[in-house]
Amino acid sequence: MLGLFKGACFGLIGFLFLLVRTGTLWGGEPSSLHKQSVEFPLDFNVSLNLRNFSSKQLKYRYHSFGNTRLQIVALNESLGIPESQSSTVVVSLLTGDKEKNILQLGSSLDLDQQISVYDISLKDSGTYLFSPPQNHRVWKVKCLSGCGREEISLAKFLASLSQKEVVILARKLTQLVKLDKKSIGEGNPERSVEFLKAVATKNDAWLSRFPSLPSTKELNLLRPYLGKALSREKFSYTQETPPLNWEEVIDKFVFKSHPKLSPADPELPEIRYGHFISKSVPLKIIAQNYALAWVMTALAEQKGYELSFPTPDQDRVVIKTLDQFLEALWATGHHIELRDERSLANFLSYSKGEKYIRWPVWFNTQVKLKDNSQLYLPAPHSQFVWQITGPIINGRVNFFLGIKGVGFFPKFDEERPQWTGFESRTQIVDESDLERNIIRRATRHAETYLRRIRLESLKYAPDYPSDGYGFTGICNDSSAVIERAFRRETTFFPIFRAPQLFTMPRLEDGLDEVISLLPRDSVNSGIWVRGSKEDLDYRERVGAMVSFPYDSNFVWDKKFFKEAKELLNP
Repeated sequence: MLGLFKGACFGLIGFLFLLVRTGTLWGGEPSSLHKQSVEFPLDFNVSLNLRNFSSKQLKYRYHSFGNTRLQIVALNESLGIPESQSSTVVVSLLTGDKEKNILQLGSSLDLDQQISVYDISLKDSGTYLFSPPQNHRVWKVKCLSGCGREEISLAKFLASLSQKEVVILARKLTQLVKLDKKSIGEGNPERSVEFLKAVATKNDAWLSRFPSLPSTKELNLLRPYLGKALSREKFSYTQETPPLNWEEVIDKFVFKSHPKLSPADPELPEIRYGHFISKSVPLKIIAQNYALAWVMTALAEQKGYELSFPTPDQDRVVIKTLDQFLEALWATGHHIELRDERSLANFLSYSKGEKYIRWPVWFNTQVKLKDNSQLYLPAPHSQFVWQITGPIINGRVNFFLGIKGVGFFPKFDEERPQWTGFESRTQIVDESDLERNIIRRATRHAETYLRRIRLESLKYAPDYPSDGYGFTGICNDSSAVIERAFRRETTFFPIFRAPQLFTMPRLEDGLDEVISLLPRDSVNSGIWVRGSKEDLDYRERVGAMVSFPYDSNFVWDKKFFKEAKELLNP
């Protein structure tokens, strides 16, 4: 099930000629609303700034692998707190259904700055529960070290395989895609032969930048063959009798255990594909995330779906649009945070045992460095996240165009590999009418984009994978469209709509002008004079997609990080 919602959005296009990878829930009874505390998991090792959520209501879960060091910054909401009520964070280690308090940290409060800072070391692995200090409503949590699951490089992974396992892996990779020279035109099938040879000989030097893709402009040559390489599996929320009540939607997604990763091959049981689901995420949170994604996508499709939603006074409201859904959430005491998330794409997300295999897909940005070489960047991924917290719904969903199509997808709190990093440049919370209007506009852009992509894929890319992925765009295209709801510039890269779509008739759906203003990397990338405005804008967008690991001490590729710093600080 995890693979169904995989967040891959870019990089497989050029890679196709090489290989393709293969309880009681909140809101159950209206009378219980506002009475239950909320245990909401932290994003995986991400700085958290929930300025608008009551710390009296929220507790935070964190899954540590041991020897983890966290820094927590808490901001008091009002002045004049007596010294006897100094700020305190309580940290508990969860063992089964029990909580074992291990730390109770006091901190003096600077009344000028109203800030308390905690440095917390979690020696043992396990799930921890953080009880925030009283009277504090701003929390920023940052991981300083020991931030992720153990990883091994591709070279070390291959070195750990037996000769028999190497043969099985090589056979699987060659069976996944069978394309000859004629079918891939300008592609280079010999690369797959070289790869198999490198696997067999465990050639570390050759594998250090494998696979490497050409630039976006050159990747246009491979668009017609995308459909031959990618799965045509399409996920749809449409059902003959969709549930009408929120409680019925929740019941569709009740889990008895956390989703498991599937073996990459029956003969390689220890090698699995996908991301681990954090053990810190309660099953009821997973169910809420699924339900929230189901509802928001169904409403965005505007095909007549209606939702009966509970209210605190035991009444119900019928919702027919996403606009109405947002208003119902605010009317029932919910808060909404909207943010972008950027990371490096983990397309080849294999793991062996309990360790992630570090296997980036490298992409030629055509940005020239000081030594006149070109910068290769691990293919980036981006998405926007709607985080909803309140008396009825506590869930998070992603929105992006990926290889399974476009839509709102449940945010699993998967344990992303450390090497993929994280960057967020936009966080909007509903503290004012202005911010609520931005959230409304961004949501409208997302749902209009969903319907537009579905229409474009049927008309212009019927032979492509789900929703014309790679022709109608990729994740960064969808993120850039949402970004235009509140920003005049585009900070995502690459934008990958097919050149043919630039000349299509206007759809008059409200996004014609937005899309016309987006950069055209599939046509223009790498053609500008160095130092020109176009070149500087291009470099800035490339730099905006560089995601550094949470742990600053974790330098998994010295050459790449050196070049990335040169790009960001020319």
